[in-house]
Amino acid sequence: MPHAAALIPIDTDAGEIGRLRAVDVPVVADCAESFEVLLREAAGVSWPDLSAWRGTWQGFCHGLAALFDNAPTETRPGLQHPYQAAKAAMDAPDPGTAIVFDGGESSAWCDAHLRAAGPGLFMTNGYLGCLGISHGFAIGSAIAHPDRRASTSWWDPLMSRRHVREKNRFTAQIHCVQRGGATWQTNSKASRIPKCR
Repeated sequence: MPHAAALIPIDTDAGEIGRLRAVDVPVVADCAESFEVLLREAAGVSWPDLSAWRGTWQGFCHGLAALFDNAPTETRPGLQHPYQAAKAAMDAPDPGTAIVFDGGESSAWCDAHLRAAGPGLFMTNGYLGCLGISHGFAIGSAIAHPDRRASTSWWDPLMSRRHVREKNRFTAQIHCVQRGGATWQTNSKASRIPKCR
């Protein structure tokens, strides 16, 4: 963020505002309600044409496609390239499915193919590279959205039997995709972990 930009943070916790740098307009409020007000007020503003700027930013979303769409689909005979494996995993779920990614580099491959079904229906670790978070996220999604399926895609070779037992309580809702083996450089324990139904 440019240092000259006006900083207007919105947080329900006033103690978080200004903790890392000075702010211009602190707003203590719920983010969802704040954005509803901002959108309503923005509708009456005459904004400059930013279509070229938006196009540039949207182009960044497809950076991996430019690199790998025409690349070989296998790294070695019988071993799918991570880009192609992630594309297949993201093409498989039904359109309304909540998507949950796990950490390591694998979530970065999947991000390139993401088609979120709506707000709150895409969960990942972001840039932190956390391993093992998707199990709890998928269970939470199944509880929060009992009418939707959740597709969880993970790389963690150390999935516990407890995770599987909890996931199997929601077996009709949670679709599990494990990426491992030589393509993902997962260690040998990955082949011995319990599987979701």
